[in-house]
Parts: sequence; C-alpha cells; structure tokens
Amino acid sequence: MGLARFVSIPLLLSALLPAGCAGGVRPPRTAPPGEAEDPLLPPLARILRAEDRREADDSLRAALRDARVEIRARAVRAVGRISPPGASALLETAIRDPEAPVRREAARGLGLAGEAGAATALVEASRDPDAGVRAEVAVALGRIRAAETSGAIAALLADADPRVRAEASLAVWKLPDPSFAVDRLLEASRAADPAIAFCGAYALARLGAEGLEPASSGAPAGKLSPADRRRVRDHLAALASSPVPEVRAQAARGLASPSFGPETRALGTLSQDSEILVQIAAIRSLGFVSAPVEPYLKAALASKNDALVQAAVEAIGRAATPVASEILLQTILSDRRIWIRETAIQAIGRADPDLAAGIANGLSKEPEPLLRAAAVRNVTGRSDELSLEIVRRVLSDPDPRVRTAAVLSRAGIAGALGDSLGATPSDADPAVREAVAILAGQRIARGTATDEERDEAFSLLEALWARAAEDALPIARTAIVAAAAGAGTEARARAILDRALADPDWRVRRRASEALRTSFGEDATSRVGPASSLPLDRYEEILRWASRPRAAVVTVRREGFAPGRFTLSLDAATAPLASWNFASLADGGFYDGLAVHRVVPGFVVQDGDPRGDGNGDAGWAIRDELGGAPFFAGTLGMASDGADTAGSQWFVTLSAQPHLDGRYTSFGTVVQNFAGVVAQIRPGDRVVSIRTYEGTGGEPLPPLPQP
Repeated sequence: MGLARFVSIPLLLSALLPAGCAGGVRPPRTAPPGEAEDPLLPPLARILRAEDRREADDSLRAALRDARVEIRARAVRAVGRISPPGASALLETAIRDPEAPVRREAARGLGLAGEAGAATALVEASRDPDAGVRAEVAVALGRIRAAETSGAIAALLADADPRVRAEASLAVWKLPDPSFAVDRLLEASRAADPAIAFCGAYALARLGAEGLEPASSGAPAGKLSPADRRRVRDHLAALASSPVPEVRAQAARGLASPSFGPETRALGTLSQDSEILVQIAAIRSLGFVSAPVEPYLKAALASKNDALVQAAVEAIGRAATPVASEILLQTILSDRRIWIRETAIQAIGRADPDLAAGIANGLSKEPEPLLRAAAVRNVTGRSDELSLEIVRRVLSDPDPRVRTAAVLSRAGIAGALGDSLGATPSDADPAVREAVAILAGQRIARGTATDEERDEAFSLLEALWARAAEDALPIARTAIVAAAAGAGTEARARAILDRALADPDWRVRRRASEALRTSFGEDATSRVGPASSLPLDRYEEILRWASRPRAAVVTVRREGFAPGRFTLSLDAATAPLASWNFASLADGGFYDGLAVHRVVPGFVVQDGDPRGDGNGDAGWAIRDELGGAPFFAGTLGMASDGADTAGSQWFVTLSAQPHLDGRYTSFGTVVQNFAGVVAQIRPGDRVVSIRTYEGTGGEPLPPLPQP
C-alpha cells in the first residue's frame, strides 16, 4: 500500500520537533477519588473561557503575569488566537519571557495576528537560543511576509536545527522577493532527510508554478526573476527521480503548464508513478490551455483509480480543445459514476461554454440533483431564450442545490433582478436566499448600476432580512451583511449593519462590526458581545475530559461494499473545544448516516454536513484553535467559511497541505487505515457512525458486526 508512505512526513517532522514545541502546556489532570484536583485547572478554565468568548478579559491579562510557566504559556496562546486590539504589544512582551514555552507561544501568536509591525520583535527572536522558538519565528515570518525579514529567514534556512530549516523553507516562498533563498531551497530538496527534502521541494513548487497552477487558499507565492525561475523548474524536472514520493509530488505540482520538452517528459514519467498522489499532481499540471490529451491525460482517464479519473476529467476541461470537449461529452453520456459525470459537466463548461449551454436543457432534467445543478451553472450569465427557459423551470426545482445554482446563474444579467428570480427571495431554504443576497450585493457594488437597480437591490435585501430573521442557519443574514458592506457609506447600508449588530448570532454581529469598521471607520466591537455564554464549570469539564487521551473510530460504507473503518487520535490538549465539539456530536449520533459531500483528489475528504451541499452545520459555531499540528497526510481539521465559523464539518487531508496551517483548526490525526479506507473514500459514501473512546487510536479494532 504505497499511499501509506505519504503519512511519513508528519511523523518525521514530529520527530524533529524540539521538546514542548508542539504543545508546551501540560493539560490538567483528572483527580482520582479522594485526591485533590490539579491546581492548574481553575486558571486554565478561565483562560479557555476567555478564548472561547473571544475576549481578552481581566482574568486572561492576569494569567499573562502568572508565576507559573504553564499558565503564562497557555494565556499567550489564547491572546494569539483572539488577537484583540493591542495583541502585538502583549505578544512582544511575552516573546522576551525567560521561559522558552512562553516565547514559543508568543512567536506563534505574532504570526497568527499577521501584523507587519511585529517584524522587529520576530527578527530579534530569530536568534533565540531555543530551537522551538526559532522554528515558530520562521512560521510567523512567513505569515507576515515583510520584505525586511529576508535576512532573518536566510539565517534560519541555515540553522543548525533541522526543524528550523524545514519551517524556514515553508515560509520563504511567501516573501515578495525570495530570490536570496533559491540556492538553499535547491539544496534542501536534495537532503537525505525526507522531511527537509519535502519542505524544500514544496517551496520550490510554489515558486516554480507561481501564476500557473490553479488558485488555492493561502498566501500568493513570491516572484522570481526569469533566470531563477528557469533554474527552479529545471531542478523540479530533475526531482522527478527523487526517492521520496512527497518530493516527486511537489515536483509534479511545480511543473504546472510545462513549456519545454524536459518538463513535459518529467510530468509524463510522474503521471505513471507508483504513487497515486504523484500521478494526480502530474495530471493536474498537464491540464493547461491547448494541452494535448494524448497520451497522458487520456491514459489517466482510463485508470481504475476513481480519484485519478476525476483529476483527469478536470485537466481535460482545462485543455479546452475540440478533442477535449468530445471526450468530456462522451464521459457525461456514458460514465455511470455520478461524481465523474458532475465533474465532466463542470469541465465542459470551462472547455466549451457554448456546447455546455447547448446540452444544459437535457441535463437539467436528470434525476440526480447534483447533475441538474451542474448543468444550470453552465448557463450562468446567458440570456438567450433557451437558457432563460431552463432557469425559469429549475427555479422551482424540489432540490435547494438546484435552485441555488439557478439563482447564481443570473449573475451579470441585465434588467430587473426580480424578473429573473421568481419566488426565490422568499424561498424556504436559507442557501437559496443567500444566493439572492449575493446577486443583490453584486448589483449594489457595480459602479455602473443605475439608481433604479440599486433601489431594487436594497429592497431585496430588506425583504430577505425579514424572511431570514428566524433562520437557525445564518448564511442568508451574513450574505446580506456582506452585500451592505459593498455599498460604501450609503445610509441604507448603515441601517442594515446596525440591525445586524443586534442579531442573536455572534457570527452575524461580528461581520457587521467588521463592515462598519471598513466602510464607516467606526469601531463597534463593544456591541458584538462575547462569542459564548457557557459557565466556567463547563470549561473545567472540557479540560478534565481533554486531559485524557481521546480517539474515535469512524465506520464508512459504500453501496455494494463491506463497511470500512479508520481511527482518529484527537489532539484534545491543543484543540479542546474542537475535540469536545466533535466528540459530543459523534457520540450523540449527529454524523450517523451523513454522506461524504466533498472529495478533492489528492487534497481532502470532507463530511459533517446534514444538508449535503457544504452549507450545513449543527446549529452553532465554535472558535478556531489555530496553531496546532501541521496539515500533512491524514490530518483531521475543522472546515469553516471564515474565521470562527466552524461547526460540524470536518475534513481529512489526503496529502501534505502546508498552506492550510494557521488557517484552519487541526485537531487530530488518522492512526489506522489511512491508505486502505480514508484514501479510498469517494463522494456519496456514507458515515455509518463515529464513536469516541479513551485511547490513542492505535488499539485493535473489534470485528465488524455481521449483517
């Protein structure tokens, strides 16, 4: 099972980690009967409460001055996650603390705050005697992306400690001008240590593919001179023969849109690699405008591996040639896998918009709603009579995913919005009304909109707010706030934002406050209020629970196949809120029967949405707990739609994704059956159950019940 080797990098990096660098804070101990409780529990609970409420209250500020290193370190971590006004000053004080665990948390927090003004303190800390501090400084310097830190990063790239060098490699590609680091990265990518080699190759891949690879979240890559970029891409082609599969995958990624024979030949070799994730990366890079379909893309389309087929369909769509369109059309008509057909419909929309619109009428009548929605998206912005007839019909589709696609397909259409939207402004589904609010916001923000068009858009927002007032899922209201935020200083927008500041959902209030600051220069933070109102004893309960090792067993099934299982080790010490929330939902049966609604080949599998369209949650949000374990193959994370919006949706990364670090909460790791189960999950597979227990995730699994 070659995929299992892709789990090696996080294990190697954790072995490189200096003592205490990953956590550094001892969790409270559960006292046996008759024994006094851990004295750290009450102050740690107060810190966790402040972090959860997103308030740097008096108890948190007092903890920053506590004599106990464990308390100071945990308080500094909370400040970094909250990032309140004045956070940098608090963290710059803490980064000079006499104890290394506190300084590590301070460096991490300065990176999370992301303020360029912290550069001076971080450069000074880059010379810290503790390797763990220097490693966190490297991460932070990559996040603030300040040009004046290049000297410090150059020194960290040559650090004696391998963990520091690895983190510096993962940081340097984000700098505006990373040319000074090219030689060091070339050297790192050839290192005997696979973890160091991966980090160097990852940075080179981001620089080599700058502006060419499909857009992804995270910082934009810095720009190299043409000569340095040529050196980097030549080196990536040579790395196709690396013995480290993770390095070969990065070589494939960095050679996106090959322009020379050696690059294409290297990608051709990598497209037939022994590791499926390397093949997926190569096929993605071979999918570019006017790319030949023969031989590599067509060969991948015939693979027995579903993930590779899906990647090949996407790549063929990017080729956008007549041959590509014909292959996609045949895939849509003949493939029996729903998600492959959906991918092909989306791909043909990119490759040949006119052909995609021409077949949309028939596809919009398919029995599978995912296909109907994909077909409707292919008439976006079109106002010909057939497209209008399709949209009018599907605006009353029984599936909200299709109605949402129909609404969004009206983006850019001239004329009155009401004529295009039917009854959707009063739709029962909040995601449909969210789409209406997005359209109204686009109309308001358009500089050429007439007074009549703006008036209609604001009237729509008012009607939408009245309809959304009682929604448990706040997505329509947050979309209305976003629309108002794009209206500048208009009084009607101000009225919407003021109303949103009184919303019962903290997420809505916070977004309204952010919009007031951006549009009106007004600080309404005091009107947002705390993010949580849980009593202190609940946080003590969470910390007692988190003080013991926690694991989960996940059972999944696919129609026609025996169920499969994998185990998770929860990082409850670093992410107690996410771990507790996940365990509570799992043990309460929330996840039982839910479909895996998202699978991106080589990237993630995602579950936990009761709606099945990526919009659903459990009815509440939890706070992000950033700065935990890095996202490598098998990392468990919380999905979110912006800061502090995670709820019930979770994902597992299928390969190393360092650009997710510091952006999403990581709270666990797959321990058993990553290659045999997790990497084989396909869209539509269902979670039979998730149950947690006290353990590490490595315990032998009992036999599955016989049917």
